Amino acid sequence: MLERIEKGEAEGILCWQINRLSRNPVDGGKLSWLLQKGNY
Repeated sequence: MLERIEKGEAEGILCWQINRLSRNPVDGGKLSWLLQKGNY
């Protein structure tokens, strides 16, 4: 899903609990970086 957001194929992620967005620290860091850059 992160790849699709970076490519512009998706505009965001809907989730019920924010702690379920990543399975590992690498994905969590990447998601955090995208949010800081404004690519969410």
